Amino acid sequence: MTYIPVPEGEKRGHGRTPLEIPAALLAQLQHSKATGARCYIALTDEDDPEEVADLKRHLVRAGYRHFAENTIYKEFRPTHIEFRVGPKLPRGKKTPADGGEK
Repeated sequence: MTYIPVPEGEKRGHGRTPLEIPAALLAQLQHSKATGARCYIALTDEDDPEEVADLKRHLVRAGYRHFAENTIYKEFRPTHIEFRVGPKLPRGKKTPADGGEK
């Protein structure tokens, strides 16, 4: 069998190094996991849309890099972002905050 390298144009990430998750966000997520606290970030019109998009990407990235055994429950609204770390639920189950099991 012959190894054929993937062409540069077809590589995932296109050669970019993975972005690091900010330490403050990671600490907040770890606190949420330990205590069950909900994290709330208010958004204003002055917030840079690119920074808000980066925050969303960091939350998703943290879910599979650092909290694979749990789930980061996220709610994105025009006025705020709310998230918490909780246990993964079996498929077809609602979160306890939503009223329990189906």
